[in-house]
Amino acid sequence: MNNNKCIYCGLNLRGKGCAYSPNKVHVVLEPNKCIYCGLNLRGKGCVYSPHGTHVMSSEFGLLQAESSKEHFIMKYLIEKLREPFINMHAYDLGIINEQGNQIKDATTEAERSSWSPLTQYVCKLKRIFSEKLDLLNTDLYLENAYTHIEEDDLCDTHWSPEV
Repeated sequence: MNNNKCIYCGLNLRGKGCAYSPNKVHVVLEPNKCIYCGLNLRGKGCVYSPHGTHVMSSEFGLLQAESSKEHFIMKYLIEKLREPFINMHAYDLGIINEQGNQIKDATTEAERSSWSPLTQYVCKLKRIFSEKLDLLNTDLYLENAYTHIEEDDLCDTHWSPEV
């Protein structure tokens, strides 16, 4: 398949130490062998696997697909958690108030689609963690501002205008 080379760094190594792998473990795709340790075993017991189980190369694509799906779900949830209640479609239709509390039942098709179980769950999480979410947003804002200040400082120190 890959001539026994790690798919991330291209080295003929197994185990820990891959600088490019998300888990810092070399991944080698060989038929009927664990992608992490290279043994022809199944089940628990892989010392290099991030979750402790042997993963065959045929299962690797399924593992990547599941990881991608979880990433998109988390990204969607974080975006919805950061969205103010007054910007939600359920607020525009009069289903929820400014605090995210339900003030009427969803009767029409448009109202039911805007007040889905996922939207209800997001509103509940936002009400429970409202202060923590505000702190998180503030911390992220300050971190980004600090990063930009550092980048500007770096640019100013290396740049000298021609006179």
